[in-house]
Amino acid sequence: MSVTMANSGASIFEYYRDIIPEQENWTAVCSQPLPRCFWANTLKTTPLQLKKLLEADGFSLQPVAWDPTAFRTLQTDVGKQWHYSAGLLQIQEEVSMLPVHFLDPKPGERVLDLCAAPGNKTAQIAIRLNNTGTLIANDKNFQRMRAFGQISKRLGLLNVSTTVYDGRNYPRLLNYFDKVLVDAPCSGEGVFRKGKGRDIVPNKKNSLRLQRIQIDLLKKAIQLCRPGGRIVYSTCTFSPLENEAVLDAILKTHDNIQLKPVRLDHFQLTPAITQWQGKTFDDGVVNAGRAWPHLNNSGGFFVAVLEKQGELIEVDDSLPPKSIASDKDQLQAIIGEQVERFGFPDTLFESYVYNDDNYRGIYCVNADNQPPSELKIDATG
Repeated sequence: MSVTMANSGASIFEYYRDIIPEQENWTAVCSQPLPRCFWANTLKTTPLQLKKLLEADGFSLQPVAWDPTAFRTLQTDVGKQWHYSAGLLQIQEEVSMLPVHFLDPKPGERVLDLCAAPGNKTAQIAIRLNNTGTLIANDKNFQRMRAFGQISKRLGLLNVSTTVYDGRNYPRLLNYFDKVLVDAPCSGEGVFRKGKGRDIVPNKKNSLRLQRIQIDLLKKAIQLCRPGGRIVYSTCTFSPLENEAVLDAILKTHDNIQLKPVRLDHFQLTPAITQWQGKTFDDGVVNAGRAWPHLNNSGGFFVAVLEKQGELIEVDDSLPPKSIASDKDQLQAIIGEQVERFGFPDTLFESYVYNDDNYRGIYCVNADNQPPSELKIDATG
């Protein structure tokens, strides 16, 4: 079984030297292979059962201390195993799992993943919601959202509806969602250990271009989130222009937003910085967290938790749920044929609605997945 070497991020180290903690460990850690991380799909198995299956097939696993469903391995071919094909696990870089941990979605909540592609975090959310309720996965990239369909099918997700909008122009569903995730497009400096020798050079002009997009996305998320709700903002970059500066801009224009402390047992997150290249940020940004690769043997990441202040209100009843079911009589004959052919109990299908609008087959989704009627739904189930 193979391992992959990573580069040590020399250009990144030099550019951010002044804000990197414990610098003496950077090269030693970052020159090593990046561990492959994955989590157990608890809709189909348990972490213990998955661990036993993989170890029986020769895999050496290390539990992720802060997430009881996740494991690390240096063996890179876990995605080629039957366990992956059967949907028992999902591969995801460890730091990429942080946003959903801090979003903390719970069954019964309405959740929006505003920049969802390729869909790993959406899948995490779906399972945290127990495969029930209303989860909307959005991304402006149509092809990348199609790829999420394969993840959803393999994992058996039944509570996701997808939309294809530029997140900055998402329909004005004011105060509709309980939780909104903004895993924003960024310069991607934190993934340098996956570069296989390609050095990533920080680019200020590009970071400033992305900053404008990130601020607009976060403003939209605040509109969409209800008072008392939670927004998580994250990037996989080190650039303060795309991290602290974005939060600073939001805090200066939104007095109803409060940043909550981002800290985690068994994973070292350092406080966000308050100064960069002569610019001073709002003191509140220190509540956000930076994940440095040499402190956790991981990728680099930034995550912030924003809470929208105000009196908790009920969702506007003028937003009726969208009907995502195809004609019931039209589908009943097909479904009934499968029930009879395979001996399924009639009650098996009572909790689902069915859709055949995409002409690629019949898809089912939990009946309590009820996106608002204002949305143009691309796919369900």
